[in-house]
Amino acid sequence: MSRAAQIVLGIVFAATVAALVATQRVKDEPAFVHRVKATRLMTPNSDGYHDTALIRFVLGRPDSVGVALADARGRVVRHLRTREDVPADRKVRFHWGGRTDTGARVPDGTYTVRVTLARLGRTIELHKRIRLRNVPPHYRRRSSP
Repeated sequence: MSRAAQIVLGIVFAATVAALVATQRVKDEPAFVHRVKATRLMTPNSDGYHDTALIRFVLGRPDSVGVALADARGRVVRHLRTREDVPADRKVRFHWGGRTDTGARVPDGTYTVRVTLARLGRTIELHKRIRLRNVPPHYRRRSSP
């Protein structure tokens, strides 16, 4: 093997080792958001069943957090929180009653939760989606004695 080939091989080997070290360092960092839970289906009709959606997650790092809900077209319909400092490893939870920022009911559809981490300059869409259906309330009739 020529001297030039040995130098090139040495450079490729060193670059590969550096890439492995950098990859492992990224893997060892805590996730931005983890332990995500969200209500899959809600029917905000005031019958006492599935009237609100619960959204819950844990931050991997302290940050200033904003949370919003977006419709299927990507338009934000409701801001649940705007820029509040949250420490790492603390459970964050929200309830959404199916209304917009103006108080109007949102139409049937699937809604996405967007978490904005201000210090990191990132917006993360949670993989759990909330399906909302506006259905009439279902009340059980009591039989008269």
